[in-house]
Amino acid sequence: MKEQKSKLELIFDTICQDQNLSVEENRQKKTVQGPLYFLELETQDKWTRLLYADKVSTADLYDCEDQKYLNYSILSIYQKGQDSFLQNQDSNIAKKLLKKLVPKKMPIHRRVYKIDLDDFSEVAEFLDTHIENY
Repeated sequence: MKEQKSKLELIFDTICQDQNLSVEENRQKKTVQGPLYFLELETQDKWTRLLYADKVSTADLYDCEDQKYLNYSILSIYQKGQDSFLQNQDSNIAKKLLKKLVPKKMPIHRRVYKIDLDDFSEVAEFLDTHIENY
């Protein structure tokens, strides 16, 4: 009997189907290359990871038993544009990220922001918006 797919696996499958993407599989990893973005799904016994990456940002989502979180990174040169992009989204994920995106004068190339998630209910819409935007 096959195990039930995790929410992150379902999101990955839906994006691949909706975008008509060809999946490459290698043991516990599945990858796809969109026109301007990359998706990777990795599954292990106790956790699942979904990575979305485009030229501006990455969304690295983890489902580790009772922990659900997002590591979100932005290239510094796109910080202001990404702030505007997130302000136009109506999701709790975007609101949580905006609170952390307080501009700081630090000479860095990329910033990473971690937020804890209660569930993955908004993730599909959040990633779809990124795909449409980039």
